[in-house]
Amino acid sequence: MSELFAGMIVLSVTWGSRGNHMLQGLPQGLGFYSLVTILTEAGHNIFGMERSSRISGDLTLLRIVTYLICVMYWIVMLWRDAPAPRELPAEIRSQLVAFQRLLEYDLRKLRALK
Repeated sequence: MSELFAGMIVLSVTWGSRGNHMLQGLPQGLGFYSLVTILTEAGHNIFGMERSSRISGDLTLLRIVTYLICVMYWIVMLWRDAPAPRELPAEIRSQLVAFQRLLEYDLRKLRALK
């Protein structure tokens, strides 16, 4: 779970996801759940995992409740509307159009080779 959280953070930073975007709620909730899971498992290692132990039951209940809270948080974050996309500056748009034309030209050359 922690590796999945780290991977989602890396992808979020790589894609430049900023602001309070709905997809940022997924790694945030997963990170919180992973942290609580690590702490509860550490508690299980320290206090033991006997089923009759009150501490073990409380730690398991904490992990389950945390998961349910994270699921509700994810539902709320995905329910919200995504922010409006920003417009590309004219210079970048013209570069993209030029790049697209270059790709089309190269594609036509490749198709001609068949």
